[in-house]
Amino acid sequence: MSQQNKFKETLVHLNLLDRIGPVAIKNILHKIGPENIYQATSKDFIFAGLSEQVASQLCVSLKDKLALEKELEIISRNNVQVVTLLDNDYPAQLKNISSPPPVLYCLGDVTLLNKKNSLAVVGARKATNYGKEFIDNVIAPVSCHRVIVSGGALGIDSWAHQVALAQNQPTIAVLGSGLKKPYPYANKKLFEQIQENGLLVSPFPLLMDPLAGNFPARNRIVAGLAESCVVVQAAAKSGALITAYIALEQGKDVFAVPGQFNDPLSAGCHKLLQDGASLATCIGDFIGEAKQISFINQLENKVDLDIKSLCVKGCTTEYLSHRLAKSVQLVEDELFELQILGKVYQDHAGLWHNSY
Repeated sequence: MSQQNKFKETLVHLNLLDRIGPVAIKNILHKIGPENIYQATSKDFIFAGLSEQVASQLCVSLKDKLALEKELEIISRNNVQVVTLLDNDYPAQLKNISSPPPVLYCLGDVTLLNKKNSLAVVGARKATNYGKEFIDNVIAPVSCHRVIVSGGALGIDSWAHQVALAQNQPTIAVLGSGLKKPYPYANKKLFEQIQENGLLVSPFPLLMDPLAGNFPARNRIVAGLAESCVVVQAAAKSGALITAYIALEQGKDVFAVPGQFNDPLSAGCHKLLQDGASLATCIGDFIGEAKQISFINQLENKVDLDIKSLCVKGCTTEYLSHRLAKSVQLVEDELFELQILGKVYQDHAGLWHNSY
């Protein structure tokens, strides 16, 4: 076995043990070194910052490799890729945060960990249609230029992952549980799609349940993997808000979507804006003016602009489908793109109109 694989197994072993978190593991690596961990004494671990009790228990735990062997067997059987703090392909963005996770379990395209131009999209689990509209109209096209990172939760997280996949773009979901116990369970199909067309990541052992204490750590990784972060909807006290402030602490650009003054799900976003977050209202906020112009030109070249002439007096999607001899789905896609560009709009009766 290569030295790198030995070190990988050593970190997986440490990561399995109780009362040994990222800070302790980082200190152990620094003070003792990965090559000396199994030979280390209780005094060595105390020198690395552990209490006498924890140091003594660690010496005992490291002699029992049953849990490690079981974990390695699950890793092998499920083709899980393990990236550790000592590996060259450990994400540079994440390595720079305080107490980075020592182990990342991955299913999917592990190269996405180091992809540039990533955007964390977070928000409320009980998000409303307002949040969905922002995801559909802004984040969907942005996903063609930036890798969307989120936490796999219901609401905003799920919608962000889904629109990226719908654009045939990869997305990264960071879970608050082990990869073999993905949570929320309702997102099982979504996680399977992300594994096939993106990346599932977790810092937790493969069979770990979604414990409440896991999610702050998950939020730190979501913020750490991305170059910037946008909060779509968030209450005054929420995990999404925590993620945003973590991103601010990490020196990342943070955006917030404004809402109605009396909407509880916008209170967190408004607090972020008061604290200096950037306003998020359109595609250009995330991909820059030059890229936005290029993107608009690209859409105009793709879309059959005959639709605009047919929408002068207002018409249904079905009418357009019949007149253009195209499927309803294709016409809906083209209308969506034109709507992004502000070329057409839909009234309350569901009729499409030319904006000019």
